[in-house]
Amino acid sequence: MTLVRLKLEFGHSFGVSVPHTVCLPNLKFLHLRHIVFLDNESVQRLFSGCHMLEELLLRHCSQKIPGKFMACSPTLKRLILTSITDCEELMINALNLVYFEHSNFVVTHYSLLNLHSLVEARIDVGLFTVAFFYQTTTPDLLRGITQGTFYGKEEELQLVEYFLMNAQILQNLTVFVSEYNRLR
Repeated sequence: MTLVRLKLEFGHSFGVSVPHTVCLPNLKFLHLRHIVFLDNESVQRLFSGCHMLEELLLRHCSQKIPGKFMACSPTLKRLILTSITDCEELMINALNLVYFEHSNFVVTHYSLLNLHSLVEARIDVGLFTVAFFYQTTTPDLLRGITQGTFYGKEEELQLVEYFLMNAQILQNLTVFVSEYNRLR
């Protein structure tokens, strides 16, 4: 019998230090909630021992030492990151990623590599302040995303204004407003 699906959820934040050697060769689905990684290398050590990982869901997870959060896996197809705290840089290197969901506050720097297979991305980033947002590299988050849907919320309109004024890589921006969410 081999482990294919692992879900760990704690009521409060639970500290985890991943051993230097992890061997979960058949694990395809990993869902973690309320985990505090005690060192910044723990996440990548965990991924490196999951050679078949296809889906990763992290909700309300953090790192004890603020820094770079890396999700690097050649087999990863679905990545869902919600409320990841103490993350200054988000690095994703996932050649086969087809679905990416990021719901969080804006981090200082994004590094997105090898996302050629990406079909759908859902980005919901909150803003502490507009001034802080302007100092980040948020356009890096949208590199490679070709279609987006906006619903007319005030935060989305701030993003549209920011992209129109500052996004040097942006070549095409389509804003769709449904009848239900018509701008007033």
